[in-house]
Amino acid sequence: MRQLSVSTIPASWRISLQPSRRAVRASGVDPRARHDLWRALVLGEQFVLSRSLVHFERIARPRSASQATTFKAAALAARARSPFADPGWHLSWGPTHIGIWSWDKQRLEALGVPPGSWVLPESLLDAPPAEDGYRLLVRPEGYEGQIWTGGELAASRFWAARPDPQDIAVFRRSAAHSGEAAAPALPGSSLTRAGLAAHQAIASGRFRPVHLATALSALLLIPLAFTAGGYLRTAAELNAVRAAQSAFAEAGADQYQALELYRNRAQRLALYRRELDVPNPLAAAADIAEVAATLNAQISAFRIESERLTARLTGPATLEPAELASALEARETLQDVRLSRSGNTPGWDIEARVVPANAVRT
Repeated sequence: MRQLSVSTIPASWRISLQPSRRAVRASGVDPRARHDLWRALVLGEQFVLSRSLVHFERIARPRSASQATTFKAAALAARARSPFADPGWHLSWGPTHIGIWSWDKQRLEALGVPPGSWVLPESLLDAPPAEDGYRLLVRPEGYEGQIWTGGELAASRFWAARPDPQDIAVFRRSAAHSGEAAAPALPGSSLTRAGLAAHQAIASGRFRPVHLATALSALLLIPLAFTAGGYLRTAAELNAVRAAQSAFAEAGADQYQALELYRNRAQRLALYRRELDVPNPLAAAADIAEVAATLNAQISAFRIESERLTARLTGPATLEPAELASALEARETLQDVRLSRSGNTPGWDIEARVVPANAVRT
Protein backbone atom coordinates (compact mmCIF):
# COMPACT_ATOMS: atom_id res chain seq x y z
CA MET A 1 0.00 0.00 0.00
CA ARG A 2 1.38 3.40 -0.94
CA GLN A 3 1.99 5.74 1.98
CA LEU A 4 0.48 9.21 1.54
CA SER A 5 2.74 12.07 2.62
CA VAL A 6 2.28 15.83 2.64
CA SER A 7 4.41 16.21 -0.47
CA THR A 8 2.06 13.92 -2.47
CA ILE A 9 -1.08 15.89 -1.55
CA PRO A 10 -2.06 18.45 -4.23
CA ALA A 11 -1.64 22.05 -3.14
CA SER A 12 -5.36 22.69 -3.67
CA TRP A 13 -6.20 19.96 -1.10
CA ARG A 14 -4.05 21.31 1.70
CA ILE A 15 -6.14 23.09 4.34
CA SER A 16 -4.64 25.42 6.91
CA LEU A 17 -6.30 25.41 10.32
CA GLN A 18 -5.66 29.11 10.82
CA PRO A 19 -8.63 31.50 11.03
CA SER A 20 -9.47 33.96 8.30
CA ARG A 21 -7.38 37.10 8.83
CA ARG A 22 -8.28 40.61 7.63
CA ALA A 23 -5.92 43.54 8.05
CA VAL A 24 -7.24 46.70 9.72
CA ARG A 25 -5.37 49.82 8.72
CA ALA A 26 -5.92 53.53 9.33
CA SER A 27 -7.79 53.68 6.00
CA GLY A 28 -10.19 50.82 6.78
CA VAL A 29 -10.57 47.02 6.77
CA ASP A 30 -9.19 44.93 3.92
CA PRO A 31 -11.91 42.94 2.07
CA ARG A 32 -12.18 39.21 2.72
CA ALA A 33 -10.84 36.93 0.00
CA ARG A 34 -13.41 34.68 -1.67
CA HIS A 35 -11.57 31.49 -0.77
CA ASP A 36 -11.53 32.52 2.92
CA LEU A 37 -15.33 32.36 3.34
CA TRP A 38 -15.35 28.74 4.56
CA ARG A 39 -12.44 29.50 6.88
CA ALA A 40 -14.32 32.41 8.44
CA LEU A 41 -17.44 30.27 8.96
CA VAL A 42 -15.65 27.26 10.46
CA LEU A 43 -12.53 28.63 12.18
CA GLY A 44 -13.63 32.20 12.83
CA GLU A 45 -12.48 35.56 11.51
CA GLN A 46 -9.59 37.51 13.02
CA PHE A 47 -9.03 41.25 12.53
CA VAL A 48 -5.30 42.07 12.59
CA LEU A 49 -4.71 45.66 13.70
CA SER A 50 -2.03 47.85 12.18
CA ARG A 51 0.64 48.93 14.67
CA SER A 52 -0.43 52.54 14.11
CA LEU A 53 -3.80 51.79 15.76
CA VAL A 54 -2.60 50.21 19.01
CA HIS A 55 -0.81 51.31 22.19
CA PHE A 56 1.66 49.08 24.07
CA GLU A 57 2.70 49.06 27.70
CA ARG A 58 4.26 46.47 30.00
CA ILE A 59 3.53 45.83 33.69
CA ALA A 60 4.95 43.45 36.24
CA ARG A 61 2.95 40.27 36.58
CA PRO A 62 0.75 40.44 39.74
CA ARG A 63 1.73 38.04 42.49
CA SER A 64 -1.26 35.87 43.34
CA ALA A 65 -1.84 32.16 43.85
CA SER A 66 -5.21 32.39 42.08
CA GLN A 67 -5.17 32.55 38.29
CA ALA A 68 -8.56 34.29 38.25
CA THR A 69 -7.34 36.98 40.66
CA THR A 70 -4.22 37.54 38.57
CA PHE A 71 -6.26 37.91 35.38
CA LYS A 72 -8.67 40.36 37.05
CA ALA A 73 -5.80 42.52 38.33
CA ALA A 74 -4.18 42.54 34.89
CA ALA A 75 -7.48 43.57 33.24
CA LEU A 76 -7.89 46.46 35.69
CA ALA A 77 -4.33 47.60 35.00
CA ALA A 78 -4.94 47.40 31.24
CA ARG A 79 -8.00 49.66 31.46
CA ALA A 80 -6.26 52.14 33.80
CA ARG A 81 -3.10 52.45 31.66
CA SER A 82 -4.78 52.72 28.26
CA PRO A 83 -4.83 56.26 26.79
CA PHE A 84 -8.25 55.61 25.18
CA ALA A 85 -11.60 56.45 26.78
CA ASP A 86 -13.25 53.16 25.76
CA PRO A 87 -10.37 50.74 25.20
CA GLY A 88 -10.18 47.17 24.05
CA TRP A 89 -7.08 45.21 24.96
CA HIS A 90 -5.08 42.03 24.50
CA LEU A 91 -2.81 40.65 27.24
CA SER A 92 0.47 38.92 26.35
CA TRP A 93 1.49 36.81 29.35
CA GLY A 94 5.20 36.41 30.04
CA PRO A 95 7.12 34.73 32.86
CA THR A 96 7.63 37.99 34.80
CA HIS A 97 5.67 40.68 32.93
CA ILE A 98 2.43 41.20 31.02
CA GLY A 99 2.32 43.09 27.72
CA ILE A 100 -0.81 45.24 27.33
CA TRP A 101 -1.92 46.01 23.76
CA SER A 102 -4.87 48.44 23.76
CA TRP A 103 -6.90 50.17 21.05
CA ASP A 104 -9.84 52.54 20.63
CA LYS A 105 -12.97 50.42 20.15
CA GLN A 106 -14.99 53.33 18.76
CA ARG A 107 -12.37 54.02 16.09
CA LEU A 108 -12.30 50.35 15.05
CA GLU A 109 -16.09 50.34 14.69
CA ALA A 110 -15.83 53.47 12.52
CA LEU A 111 -13.27 51.67 10.32
CA GLY A 112 -15.64 48.71 9.84
CA VAL A 113 -14.72 46.21 12.58
CA PRO A 114 -17.92 44.73 14.08
CA PRO A 115 -18.27 45.02 17.88
CA GLY A 116 -17.10 41.96 19.79
CA SER A 117 -14.85 40.75 16.95
CA TRP A 118 -11.68 38.70 17.38
CA VAL A 119 -8.93 41.36 17.34
CA LEU A 120 -5.16 40.87 17.39
CA PRO A 121 -2.29 43.40 16.94
CA GLU A 122 -0.04 42.64 13.97
CA SER A 123 3.06 42.72 16.21
CA LEU A 124 1.98 39.42 17.80
CA LEU A 125 2.29 37.61 14.45
CA ASP A 126 6.08 38.04 14.45
CA ALA A 127 8.42 35.49 15.98
CA PRO A 128 10.54 36.77 18.89
CA PRO A 129 14.20 37.55 18.12
CA ALA A 130 16.95 35.08 18.87
CA GLU A 131 18.73 37.58 21.14
CA ASP A 132 17.62 40.39 23.42
CA GLY A 133 18.06 44.01 22.37
CA TYR A 134 16.66 46.53 19.92
CA ARG A 135 15.24 45.76 16.47
CA LEU A 136 13.40 47.75 13.80
CA LEU A 137 10.57 46.10 11.82
CA VAL A 138 8.98 47.26 8.57
CA ARG A 139 5.20 47.55 8.81
CA PRO A 140 2.67 48.16 6.01
CA GLU A 141 2.04 51.68 7.39
CA GLY A 142 5.48 52.54 8.78
CA TYR A 143 8.14 51.18 11.12
CA GLU A 144 8.02 49.60 14.57
CA GLY A 145 10.88 49.71 17.04
CA GLN A 146 11.04 46.96 19.66
CA ILE A 147 13.22 46.32 22.71
CA TRP A 148 13.37 42.75 24.03
CA THR A 149 14.62 41.83 27.51
CA GLY A 150 14.73 38.32 28.92
CA GLY A 151 12.86 36.92 25.94
CA GLU A 152 9.95 39.36 26.53
CA LEU A 153 8.92 42.49 24.64
CA ALA A 154 9.85 45.37 26.96
CA ALA A 155 8.95 48.39 24.77
CA SER A 156 7.41 49.14 21.37
CA ARG A 157 7.19 52.36 19.34
CA PHE A 158 5.63 53.13 15.94
CA TRP A 159 6.85 55.68 13.38
CA ALA A 160 5.04 56.57 10.15
CA ALA A 161 8.43 57.24 8.50
CA ARG A 162 11.81 55.60 9.04
CA PRO A 163 13.17 56.95 12.36
CA ASP A 164 16.45 58.79 12.51
CA PRO A 165 19.13 58.07 15.15
CA GLN A 166 17.76 60.84 17.40
CA ASP A 167 14.26 59.30 17.42
CA ILE A 168 15.74 55.90 18.24
CA ALA A 169 17.83 57.41 21.06
CA VAL A 170 14.75 59.04 22.62
CA PHE A 171 12.86 55.75 22.37
CA ARG A 172 15.67 53.86 24.07
CA ARG A 173 16.01 56.42 26.83
CA SER A 174 12.30 56.20 27.57
CA ALA A 175 12.64 52.41 27.78
CA ALA A 176 15.88 52.58 29.83
CA HIS A 177 17.76 50.58 27.16
CA SER A 178 21.24 51.16 25.78
CA GLY A 179 22.77 49.77 22.60
CA GLU A 180 23.74 50.73 19.08
CA ALA A 181 22.31 53.91 17.60
CA ALA A 182 20.70 52.16 14.64
CA ALA A 183 19.71 48.72 13.45
CA PRO A 184 18.74 47.32 10.04
CA ALA A 185 15.02 47.24 9.27
CA LEU A 186 13.70 43.68 9.21
CA PRO A 187 10.58 42.62 7.26
CA GLY A 188 7.61 42.21 9.60
CA SER A 189 4.48 40.18 9.12
CA SER A 190 2.63 41.03 5.89
CA LEU A 191 -0.90 39.81 5.32
CA THR A 192 -0.67 40.88 1.71
CA ARG A 193 2.36 38.68 1.01
CA ALA A 194 0.91 35.77 3.00
CA GLY A 195 -2.42 35.96 1.18
CA LEU A 196 -0.71 36.18 -2.21
CA ALA A 197 1.50 33.17 -1.43
CA ALA A 198 -1.50 31.09 -0.37
CA HIS A 199 -3.41 32.11 -3.48
CA GLN A 200 -0.47 31.17 -5.72
CA ALA A 201 -0.07 27.80 -3.96
CA ILE A 202 -3.71 26.94 -4.62
CA ALA A 203 -3.60 28.17 -8.21
CA SER A 204 -0.43 26.19 -8.98
CA GLY A 205 -2.24 22.80 -8.65
CA ARG A 206 -3.79 21.44 -11.81
CA PHE A 207 -7.58 21.33 -11.80
CA ARG A 208 -9.01 17.81 -12.00
CA PRO A 209 -12.55 16.39 -11.69
CA VAL A 210 -11.70 14.90 -8.32
CA HIS A 211 -10.88 18.39 -7.08
CA LEU A 212 -14.32 19.61 -8.17
CA ALA A 213 -15.99 16.73 -6.34
CA THR A 214 -13.98 17.51 -3.21
CA ALA A 215 -14.94 21.18 -3.40
CA LEU A 216 -18.65 20.37 -3.79
CA SER A 217 -18.50 17.95 -0.85
CA ALA A 218 -16.84 20.59 1.30
CA LEU A 219 -19.49 23.13 0.30
CA LEU A 220 -22.26 20.75 1.37
CA LEU A 221 -20.54 20.07 4.69
CA ILE A 222 -20.03 23.76 5.57
CA PRO A 223 -23.38 24.16 7.46
CA LEU A 224 -22.69 21.00 9.48
CA ALA A 225 -19.13 22.06 10.23
CA PHE A 226 -20.30 25.55 11.22
CA THR A 227 -22.84 24.08 13.67
CA ALA A 228 -20.25 21.69 15.13
CA GLY A 229 -17.73 24.50 15.49
CA GLY A 230 -20.28 26.67 17.29
CA TYR A 231 -21.10 23.83 19.64
CA LEU A 232 -17.43 23.23 20.45
CA ARG A 233 -16.80 26.92 21.06
CA THR A 234 -19.85 27.13 23.36
CA ALA A 235 -18.71 24.06 25.30
CA ALA A 236 -15.21 25.50 25.71
CA GLU A 237 -16.58 28.83 26.94
CA LEU A 238 -18.88 27.02 29.42
CA ASN A 239 -15.94 25.05 30.81
CA ALA A 240 -13.90 28.24 31.14
CA VAL A 241 -16.74 29.95 33.05
CA ARG A 242 -17.05 26.97 35.41
CA ALA A 243 -13.32 26.97 36.05
CA ALA A 244 -13.37 30.72 36.79
CA GLN A 245 -16.27 30.29 39.22
CA SER A 246 -14.42 27.53 41.07
CA ALA A 247 -11.28 29.68 41.29
CA PHE A 248 -13.24 32.64 42.67
CA ALA A 249 -14.92 30.43 45.25
CA GLU A 250 -11.58 29.04 46.45
CA ALA A 251 -10.01 32.48 46.65
CA GLY A 252 -13.01 34.07 48.43
CA ALA A 253 -11.88 33.26 51.97
CA ASP A 254 -8.31 34.38 51.34
CA GLN A 255 -9.48 37.61 49.77
CA TYR A 256 -11.72 38.40 52.76
CA GLN A 257 -8.89 37.84 55.24
CA ALA A 258 -6.54 39.94 53.12
CA LEU A 259 -9.15 42.73 52.97
CA GLU A 260 -9.56 42.77 56.76
CA LEU A 261 -5.79 42.86 57.24
CA TYR A 262 -5.53 45.69 54.72
CA ARG A 263 -8.20 47.74 56.51
CA ASN A 264 -6.50 47.36 59.91
CA ARG A 265 -3.10 48.34 58.56
CA ALA A 266 -4.52 51.20 56.53
CA GLN A 267 -6.03 52.72 59.68
CA ARG A 268 -2.70 52.51 61.45
CA LEU A 269 -0.76 53.95 58.51
CA ALA A 270 -3.17 56.86 58.22
CA LEU A 271 -1.91 58.14 61.58
CA TYR A 272 1.61 58.64 60.16
CA ARG A 273 0.82 59.79 56.66
CA ARG A 274 0.39 63.49 57.47
CA GLU A 275 3.88 63.76 58.88
CA LEU A 276 5.84 61.21 56.84
CA ASP A 277 4.23 61.22 53.38
CA VAL A 278 4.00 64.85 52.32
CA PRO A 279 5.01 65.30 48.67
CA ASN A 280 7.23 68.17 47.59
CA PRO A 281 5.56 70.10 44.74
CA LEU A 282 8.93 71.46 43.54
CA ALA A 283 10.20 67.94 42.88
CA ALA A 284 7.17 67.16 40.71
CA ALA A 285 7.54 70.47 38.86
CA ALA A 286 11.20 69.71 38.19
CA ASP A 287 10.32 66.26 36.82
CA ILE A 288 7.69 67.72 34.47
CA ALA A 289 10.15 70.33 33.22
CA GLU A 290 12.85 67.70 32.61
CA VAL A 291 10.44 65.48 30.64
CA ALA A 292 9.32 68.47 28.55
CA ALA A 293 12.94 69.40 27.76
CA THR A 294 13.78 65.81 26.80
CA LEU A 295 10.85 65.57 24.36
CA ASN A 296 11.23 69.10 22.91
CA ALA A 297 7.88 70.12 24.44
CA GLN A 298 6.70 73.19 26.34
CA ILE A 299 4.67 73.49 29.56
CA SER A 300 1.65 75.74 28.95
CA ALA A 301 -0.14 75.05 32.26
CA PHE A 302 0.85 73.57 35.64
CA ARG A 303 -0.99 73.16 38.92
CA ILE A 304 -0.76 71.02 42.10
CA GLU A 305 -3.70 70.79 44.48
CA SER A 306 -4.39 68.14 47.15
CA GLU A 307 -1.59 65.86 45.89
CA ARG A 308 -3.04 65.97 42.35
CA LEU A 309 -1.00 67.43 39.53
CA THR A 310 -2.51 68.83 36.35
CA ALA A 311 -0.39 70.16 33.49
CA ARG A 312 -0.51 70.71 29.75
CA LEU A 313 2.37 70.01 27.36
CA THR A 314 2.56 71.19 23.78
CA GLY A 315 5.19 69.80 21.48
CA PRO A 316 5.97 68.59 17.97
CA ALA A 317 3.36 66.71 15.95
CA THR A 318 5.45 63.55 16.20
CA LEU A 319 5.09 63.44 19.99
CA GLU A 320 3.65 60.00 20.79
CA PRO A 321 1.40 59.52 23.86
CA ALA A 322 3.14 56.21 24.65
CA GLU A 323 6.53 57.92 24.76
CA LEU A 324 5.20 60.75 26.92
CA ALA A 325 3.41 58.37 29.31
CA SER A 326 6.51 56.18 29.69
CA ALA A 327 8.73 59.18 30.39
CA LEU A 328 6.34 60.54 33.05
CA GLU A 329 5.80 57.21 34.79
CA ALA A 330 9.55 56.74 35.03
CA ARG A 331 9.66 59.69 37.45
CA GLU A 332 9.63 58.78 41.14
CA THR A 333 7.35 61.68 42.13
CA LEU A 334 4.52 60.85 39.67
CA GLN A 335 2.05 57.98 39.81
CA ASP A 336 -1.27 57.12 38.12
CA VAL A 337 -0.39 59.19 35.05
CA ARG A 338 -3.24 59.71 32.57
CA LEU A 339 -3.15 61.58 29.27
CA SER A 340 -6.07 63.17 27.48
CA ARG A 341 -6.67 65.56 24.61
CA SER A 342 -9.50 68.10 24.27
CA GLY A 343 -10.86 67.97 20.72
CA ASN A 344 -8.29 68.85 18.03
CA THR A 345 -6.30 71.24 20.24
CA PRO A 346 -2.52 70.67 20.20
CA GLY A 347 -0.75 69.21 23.19
CA TRP A 348 -1.69 66.75 25.91
CA ASP A 349 -3.43 67.28 29.27
CA ILE A 350 -1.61 65.44 32.07
CA GLU A 351 -3.12 64.24 35.33
CA ALA A 352 -1.04 62.46 37.98
CA ARG A 353 -0.76 61.79 41.68
CA VAL A 354 2.21 63.44 43.38
CA VAL A 355 4.17 61.30 45.86
CA PRO A 356 7.41 61.91 47.78
CA ALA A 357 10.54 61.16 45.79
CA ASN A 358 11.65 58.56 48.34
CA ALA A 359 8.25 56.83 48.59
CA VAL A 360 7.84 53.17 47.58
CA ARG A 361 6.15 52.99 44.19
CA THR A 362 3.18 50.63 43.96
